[in-house]
Amino acid sequence: LLRCCDNAMRTNLGRRLKLRCAEVLGMLGAVDPARMPVTMPLPESLCEHRLEGTLTLQVQLVTRHLVRLLETTDNISTLDFATYAIQTLLQTHTAERIAEDSGGGDGGNGRSGTRDDWLTSLSPELQSVLRSSRALAQAGVSMEQLSLLMPGVDADGREGGLFGALRPHVQLVVRPYLTSRFTLEDLVSRAAGEAQGVIFGRGRHSYRRWLELWLKSLSRRVAGPHQRAFSAVTSVLKWDLPLMTFLLPHAVHNIIAYGSASDVAGVRDEVHALLESCREAADGSMPPAPVPEHELYLQTLFTLLDVLGRWVKDMQDTVGTLRALEAGIARQKQMQRNAQIEPAEVPLPAYLTRVADFLDGIPTRSLAQAASRCGAHARALQYFETYVRAENGGAMNPAAHVSVVYKPDQVSFLLEVYGQLEEPDGLSGLVRLRQGGLTRSDQILVAEKAGSWGEALTLYEHQLCTAQAAGEPAAAAAAATSISVNTFAGAGSASGSGRLGGSGPLAVVAGIGGGGGAGGGGLSVLEQGHLRCLLQVGHLQALLQQVDGLLARRAAPLARTQAAALGVAASWRLGSWRVLEEYLGVAEVPSAGGSALGPQDHLDVCVGRLLLGLHAGKFEDVRAGLVAARADIMAILPAISQESYVRAYPSVARLHMLQEVHDALTLMQERQGSGTSAGASGTQQLNQRFRWRERLAATQASLAIQEPLLSLRRQLADLLGLPGEAGLLWLQHSKLCRATGHPEAASTAALHALARDVPGAVLEHAKLLWHTDQQQRAVEELQAALTPLCEAARHPRGDTDRTLHARIALKVATWTAKQGQLGYSELKKLYEDAIRMDDTWEKGYFQYARYLDQLHGDAKLRQTQLKDGGVKSTKATDRLNGRARVALGEERAYYEYLPDILTNYGRAVSDTRRHALHALPRILTLYCDFGMDRVGRRQVLTKERVVTSQVINLMKTLSGSVPTGAWLAVLPQLISRICHPCQDVSDVIQRILVLVTEAYPHQALWSLAAVCKSQVPARRAAASNVIAAAQRKCASEATRRLFDQFAKLAEHLIKLCHWAPPQQRQSVKIISAAQEFGALIKLLPVQVMVPVQDAFVSPMPPVTGATGATAADPGPGLVTLTALEDNVLVMPSLQKPKKITFRGSDGELYPFLAKPKDDLRKDYRLMDFASMLNSLFNKHAASRRRNLRMRTYAVLPLTEDCGILQWVNNLNAFKAACEEVYIAEGLYKRREFTMSTKKLYDSWPEGHSRAQLLDRVLVQLPPRMHRWFLAKFPGPATWLQARLNFTRTNAVWCMVGHMLGLGDRHGENVLIDTASGDTMHVDFGCLFDKGLVLEVPEMVPFRLTQNIVDSFGVSGVEGVFRKCAEITLQVLRQHKDVFMTCAETFLYDPLVDWTKAKPGGLDSAEVENPAAKDALATIQGRLSGTLLGVLSQPSMPLSVQGQAQRLIGEAADKEKLGSMYIWWMPWM
Repeated sequence: LLRCCDNAMRTNLGRRLKLRCAEVLGMLGAVDPARMPVTMPLPESLCEHRLEGTLTLQVQLVTRHLVRLLETTDNISTLDFATYAIQTLLQTHTAERIAEDSGGGDGGNGRSGTRDDWLTSLSPELQSVLRSSRALAQAGVSMEQLSLLMPGVDADGREGGLFGALRPHVQLVVRPYLTSRFTLEDLVSRAAGEAQGVIFGRGRHSYRRWLELWLKSLSRRVAGPHQRAFSAVTSVLKWDLPLMTFLLPHAVHNIIAYGSASDVAGVRDEVHALLESCREAADGSMPPAPVPEHELYLQTLFTLLDVLGRWVKDMQDTVGTLRALEAGIARQKQMQRNAQIEPAEVPLPAYLTRVADFLDGIPTRSLAQAASRCGAHARALQYFETYVRAENGGAMNPAAHVSVVYKPDQVSFLLEVYGQLEEPDGLSGLVRLRQGGLTRSDQILVAEKAGSWGEALTLYEHQLCTAQAAGEPAAAAAAATSISVNTFAGAGSASGSGRLGGSGPLAVVAGIGGGGGAGGGGLSVLEQGHLRCLLQVGHLQALLQQVDGLLARRAAPLARTQAAALGVAASWRLGSWRVLEEYLGVAEVPSAGGSALGPQDHLDVCVGRLLLGLHAGKFEDVRAGLVAARADIMAILPAISQESYVRAYPSVARLHMLQEVHDALTLMQERQGSGTSAGASGTQQLNQRFRWRERLAATQASLAIQEPLLSLRRQLADLLGLPGEAGLLWLQHSKLCRATGHPEAASTAALHALARDVPGAVLEHAKLLWHTDQQQRAVEELQAALTPLCEAARHPRGDTDRTLHARIALKVATWTAKQGQLGYSELKKLYEDAIRMDDTWEKGYFQYARYLDQLHGDAKLRQTQLKDGGVKSTKATDRLNGRARVALGEERAYYEYLPDILTNYGRAVSDTRRHALHALPRILTLYCDFGMDRVGRRQVLTKERVVTSQVINLMKTLSGSVPTGAWLAVLPQLISRICHPCQDVSDVIQRILVLVTEAYPHQALWSLAAVCKSQVPARRAAASNVIAAAQRKCASEATRRLFDQFAKLAEHLIKLCHWAPPQQRQSVKIISAAQEFGALIKLLPVQVMVPVQDAFVSPMPPVTGATGATAADPGPGLVTLTALEDNVLVMPSLQKPKKITFRGSDGELYPFLAKPKDDLRKDYRLMDFASMLNSLFNKHAASRRRNLRMRTYAVLPLTEDCGILQWVNNLNAFKAACEEVYIAEGLYKRREFTMSTKKLYDSWPEGHSRAQLLDRVLVQLPPRMHRWFLAKFPGPATWLQARLNFTRTNAVWCMVGHMLGLGDRHGENVLIDTASGDTMHVDFGCLFDKGLVLEVPEMVPFRLTQNIVDSFGVSGVEGVFRKCAEITLQVLRQHKDVFMTCAETFLYDPLVDWTKAKPGGLDSAEVENPAAKDALATIQGRLSGTLLGVLSQPSMPLSVQGQAQRLIGEAADKEKLGSMYIWWMPWM
């Protein structure tokens, strides 16, 4: 739809098509880009990218553009010009004419310095290689590079001309024009009337007219064989915008590469005139261009530069390939002649140099200014970071040789761009870069982005008072306050994108459209910001009073329009229709070319008019207003959507709002026709027919998007006669503001909901009080509301009331427990009351169980301390030994809590899996620990025997009552405790494993495979017994057969892993599966699941479930193994791992890596651990908004020394990525650099500074990874998202890896996903601080070298990385119990390197490893912030922020980095 909505034709049909696209986009709704990533295709590459002598350009013109016009136009003029263009192309590109062109030495193009000239300048040997496509393919030259290197013309074009090069279905359409004789009259007068020189800015042309005139001017200057093609289509240009945008890069490229100096200067002048207009608009020296038009101009320029830049990069890569080929030729000569031979020089082509120089001559600062002007903030950041790095000679990077300090105006621009990007993390980091403290405007910006509207309001008022006290007019105050971003950012732009032009409710400082500068008679920056703060806080009446005062005092039309627009925004949100009508009379809606208001103000005025029309019953006016509003949006959407869906999203959100107005209009007209009222069915229609709830849930959860939508819905609900729905929308607004960190606005909305007596408003208001550190008042309010609710709960009106009452009661209980205000008996009553109010609500049981669990842990800690003689006491604490006349100490022994804890945890997961991740691991840990306490004890108290019996019976009950799918989530923990020393515990665990294996045989069999081959006999026997019991219990023969198939498959895969090429074939790279693994080929297909990670994380329903699926027919979602592809790739490493590829039952290919002689159980545990953490991140609001996660893949140990791993495509080692950039820049020759670095390290004096040693290397290799991201992700939006993904996933891995003591993070164990930018880690053998016992101990907590930091952006570790690291630590601390419970699987799983340390360890069923216990204690200390850094130095508990600061500082410390092992490569 985004591509279809382009203005394809200048006809009525084209306009209707755009309006239909607008309607459909509105119906689909503003789906959050994070939920639905829409990848817009990159601008089409130059046809010149292919071959100069081919007909690629002409074929594209006919096939994709001219024939499309013939088939779709309803305009006779467009049809006439299109047919003439096709006729001219066909008749001027016949086989004879092409032969004539090819007959000349330069291809008949009349140009010098062409591709053919360049190729003939190469060495004869290289030319010989280039003439052989086979030799090029063997050298690894890509198809794209082949197209740039291979000479010649299309065979079809040589034989049949352009017509012969067309596809058959196109030939059928264009065949009549081979012999037609259309003529075009008056060509000479048309050409004479065309503009000369710089076109932009002269005559105030429209965007289409400017593009047409410029392209016609360029077409006359195009040289070579393409000149005839441009002449042929000149007449049809104005009728088709896609045709013009397609031809523009080709024309510009041709002129720059081969044109005269004057022609190139003409192109440069046109580009500079367009860029200069942004600066002039910012300075106010010329009237700003119309909003949509200017964005179209600039987006066309950006697309042009993108296409040319991509062509330059491809050509440079090609030259690099040729140089590599020359180096290979030189090496062959050297071997033949046994003499030193230097490779022949491969010069850069002259035409490449000219295009590259042209692009380099465009100031990146001006490009950043232009991008900011038109709202392309990701592009502005990309350009400006390039400028900053070039200007300062680097970026802020504590791990690099030089870490730069930015100038104040540079920081200001970065603050501005990050503010517009709605990237608060980056904004918070940039604040740290301001030398000398924050300016007032910085403080305002940070306060607004943090949601502290009250603070921002105070700052605005202070600045206004200061200006008045100094006797300055508002304009002067604005100039004094505004930051120096005007130097770069085009403030006051018509599009509302600069400092004076916010694009949404969170617009920074000014937040108003162009022309808003005081110099133009508009409101000042301070006045606009002050009014917008009132709007955001929800003080709408105060805003109206301020607007009335401004209208009374200010006479300038622009200021009155801007003030009235804000009055409109407040009045329609209040539903004050009379006031709204008065303000609308002042704030006239600008025309499509108007510029008095920014996009948000324009939208507010438009919505105000529509709502006023609905209120007055002027339905036809409303319908016409909707058409006009959609047309305004569609005037700009095609241009901005070319870059990304993210950039187009605000416009799509406006279409979403307009569609809801349309839906309300439809409903009101239907009621008017039928004469019915709203009634109870109104809300039902809104949610079922118009999907209000679904549509809101799909939008981006930001205040900028959802606040206008919720406000609009409130007024629509009131107009539809649904006051209850309007009250619920106030409640939703409050929840949104609280979730996004805007407490003042949330409080205002909550008070509105309270005034309307909305159910749940009391609870929401109390949550706000608790969130703002008013805990006591929050509890008191809920307690006051609880008494009448308890009475009402006896006669509830429905499930909603019952759940609401239970939620309030539970919140009182949990908050009271946190404050420690009541004792155990009172709190127990509160929890039980909450459960009684709604006994079907799992959260009540879960919270009660957690409270009891905490009491149990505290009691156990006190009651099991070592007493006299080292004997553990299990009695309740009584310091007076029974002599006191009152009860002292604990009321209960710690184990007496267990039955209640297990019961409530079990009820919490009886129906849903929402709490399974927390509850089930805790159930297992409590039960196993309780059983361990009983092992070896002879004297047991009677009370304890009773509790033991209760616990055992409870666990037997829970093993069957808890859904089997919930137990599957804790399968690794169950397997790790399969041989518990306590027989009762072991029996229950094995019983659960049997149930899970019976219900989910695919997942369980893969997970149990390595245990069945364990070196520990007891574990091996237990796993075999579980599988045998599950197989016997299976109802169907097909499912029982699955177990046998898997056993055979596992044996064959083990043999495949251990297969090694014979001695005479050690260098073999590819082997045949049919020859080497014939038995495995014959075994397939089997009904065994393809073991990819998704199948374990989100398994299908159980095979024995109600769906009736069986292992033979596993259902539509489960993919099984059907075949093994014949080609098996043997890796060149020592152990000879093999890449194998299975074909699934869905027809897709699934690659895996078969690894021999490697214990993969740690990797398996860590991937399971990462999956659990991903679930925790998804439940935490802050981490969910940032999409924090750890990339996982399936790890499947088959024995203790082999297994298979899921192969993940698009991965590149971090070390390889760094080397790629360094080699491309000529900074790095691997062999020479390795030798010199080794010599430097070996000769460095002992005791000298290791930081100085590292600096000696860093001088040679400055940080360059930011260029890798620019090359791999050329689109600004994809570049920014990839960089954010890299930074965020890096922060998560760094913090989690440090907690687990993960080491050996060299550059080949850290991988980058070249499709998304995500970080992925591999090889987890160095866990639990094993790096400290290496010969060269690892002294840093994680990898934070100069190129890692360079990838984060110019702010380095500040901002996104630091914030995500803090959030990760916060999530880990908040869920410390789950983290530690899952980490305990390492304690009881006898990993080889631990069991070897203890004699007889391999013969034991379950071993408590002292080393593992120490490791878990270290993890516990790190989680609590009491053990710091790699050396785990004891400390007072640090805050999350303090711990992150300490770790980041330690990881980037050059002294510690210099002490790392040399081939860990701390310089990469």
